[in-house]
This record gives sequence, C-alpha cells and structure tokens, in this order.
Amino acid sequence: LDEAAQATEPALACALAAVGAEQVVLVGDTRQLPPTVTSVGLRDSLGVSPMARLEERGVGEKTLLMQYRMPPALLEHPSAYFYDGLVTSANATTAGEVPPPAGFPWPSSEPLAFVHVGSDNEVAHNFGGRSNPVEAEVVVNIVSDLLT
Repeated sequence: LDEAAQATEPALACALAAVGAEQVVLVGDTRQLPPTVTSVGLRDSLGVSPMARLEERGVGEKTLLMQYRMPPALLEHPSAYFYDGLVTSANATTAGEVPPPAGFPWPSSEPLAFVHVGSDNEVAHNFGGRSNPVEAEVVVNIVSDLLT
C-alpha cells in the first residue's frame, strides 16, 4: 500500500478485503503527512495511520537514506527536520553547477524560492475543503513563465 502513512484503518481494511490480500507491505512516511480526517470527532481515533501504530508497537521499519527527486539544496531542510540529516541526495550536483530554470527571478543560484502571495486569501467551501485562488493564480503564472 503506497502512501500508507496517510491511510486510515477503515480504508486499509476495505482495500485489503476488496482484493482478498493475505499479506501487505506498507510504504509511506510517518514523519510527514498523517491521514486526512475531516471529522473532528473521529480525528483522535482515525488520525493515526495503521503504519504509525505498527511503528509505535515496535514493528520493524526501514528508512530510505537516498532520494532521487530533488536537488541537494531542496533536500537540506526535510532531511534535517524529519530525518536527523540522514537522507542524502543521489543527485551529485551541488548548488551553482546547474543553474535554476530560466523564466523566474530566482533569489540565488539554488532552485529554491519562497514567494509571498499575501494573506487571508483562503476560501472555505461548503463541502469542507479550502482553496486559495490567489496562490493558484501565482503558481499558474510562474509555471507558464518557466515553460515559455
């Protein structure tokens, strides 16, 4: 089960029953996003994934120490914050060797920027979700500029 750290027990049980599974391998990251439980009344009981519960009870876990998705500059914070600096990047390039993509005013030679889009732009929806149309528009403009 991929993203198992975000699954709830009922979701896992339904998936396993639907396929008649006799075994399961849980893949996920319990140090980051927990299950999304919109009901405040159920958050305490369902807000911890089966994967996290198994880890708490001493079931063995394996942390991958090499990642392949992002350049080293982007990995520094999550590696330090979530994994005590143990996770490294397979991307051997260092900051400055490969310039960030053209089309955006990068603040440094690293492909990392924090863009302030203002505050109080979130919209609450009647189905319980939230969105931020101002932020979405900024992202669309940035991506468009990067692609042209």
